[in-house]
Amino acid sequence: MPILRFGLILLIIGCYSQALAKDEYAQVPCAIQISSQASDGKYALSDIVRIARENGMKAVVITERDLMRWEYGLWPLRNVIKKRVEDKSLFKYGIKRYLD
Repeated sequence: MPILRFGLILLIIGCYSQALAKDEYAQVPCAIQISSQASDGKYALSDIVRIARENGMKAVVITERDLMRWEYGLWPLRNVIKKRVEDKSLFKYGIKRYLD
């Protein structure tokens, strides 16, 4: 995974280095707001990178959900009677596991 992340960073830097050298803006095909299986996405990070490359994307912006938790309760007894619902998120997946 660290190699994959490093490759993604190099890809992004390489795309923008030409534009920075010319002091011009460059249009870059990019996928924005993509989530992996760690939060609410469907694919693993390696699959996301592969699919992006196959579709000609030069950059991918990963936006994982850090915490998806909701609490419901009746107003006067909210601290006594409540229901907590938690969905997939980085905290539930494990941040150390995600970064490894």
